[in-house]
Amino acid sequence: MKEQLSQRFLTAFDHYKKMVQQHGQDHPLAEKAILLTLEYAPQWLKDEASQQAKQVLPQPSGYLDDGSPVYNIEEIAQKFGISVDQAEKQLAKILKQRKELGLNNDGLLLDPKTAVNRVQ
Repeated sequence: MKEQLSQRFLTAFDHYKKMVQQHGQDHPLAEKAILLTLEYAPQWLKDEASQQAKQVLPQPSGYLDDGSPVYNIEEIAQKFGISVDQAEKQLAKILKQRKELGLNNDGLLLDPKTAVNRVQ
């Protein structure tokens, strides 16, 4: 059974919809609002979003020991038809926005020393 939606999530989602209506989906205020909405989403909704993301992302290039997928920025750029530079800038922008919102970025980027189990 799916858990109830928290008031914090509902408030964040309403704010996101208002920002999109007022400024458009690509405006920084709307982008930050969706990050908060996703942060406050219940786990079942995060799981559904993750499943949908798998349909548009390239195949993982490897996995961490805990089973978490690892994606290659070059493959992501190619999949979306953008340059690696554009993909890196977009990632940096998202990380900066998350930091400005006080959200945790741990685990979003790997330390180069992290062991990744490559897909064979």
